[in-house]
Amino acid sequence: LKGELTITPDMEDLSNSLYLDVLPEVWSRRAYPSTSGLSVWFADLQQRIKELENWTTDLSMPNTMWLGGLFNPQSFLTAIMQSLARKNEWPLDKMALSCDVT
Repeated sequence: LKGELTITPDMEDLSNSLYLDVLPEVWSRRAYPSTSGLSVWFADLQQRIKELENWTTDLSMPNTMWLGGLFNPQSFLTAIMQSLARKNEWPLDKMALSCDVT
């Protein structure tokens, strides 16, 4: 054992991606779609994580929600409608969703 490190093609690809501020291919296969560079993508990921952590600390419905921070906003909106329909015994097919964009 000489302490030498052989750089694999995957390690070289990762290094090049980090240097060029590009999302590494290995990461993009498991991440949400984005056309941003790596630094912007990472900052966005941190915001998404923070939003989810804040929301899950008390597990109550937030007054406002950053829809762009969700991986699948349509599922969240559908879950809200289903929850309200069950709670109030309303027919789900008669419900409508209204969003205020600020």
